[in-house]
Amino acid sequence: MKVLIDLNVVLAVQRCLATFDVLSVNHALLQQAADMAGSDFEDNIQIAAARGAGAALIISRDTSGFSHSEVPVLSPSAFLALSQPVNPPENSP
Repeated sequence: MKVLIDLNVVLAVQRCLATFDVLSVNHALLQQAADMAGSDFEDNIQIAAARGAGAALIISRDTSGFSHSEVPVLSPSAFLALSQPVNPPENSP
C-alpha cells in the first residue's frame, strides 16, 4: 500500500505543534470529564484538560457545548480576529 503525504498537512501540523500546547489525557482527566454536567463527553474532556493545564481559553469550531465551561471558548475565526495586528490608520501627507 502506497501512502502519500501531503506536505501542506505536515507543515500545518508542525505550525500547530509550535504554536499550541498539546495536553495529555489520562484516567483522572477522563473521570473529571465524565462527572461534568455537560452532555457532550468530548467537550467535557477539552474543558477538563484546559482547566487542569490552566489554559487561558479553548478554541473550538463548535462552541455550543461549552456553556458550562469556566474556561472561555472561542471559535477559530474569533481567535484569529483577536490575534490579528491592528493596522494604524495611514497618515495623509
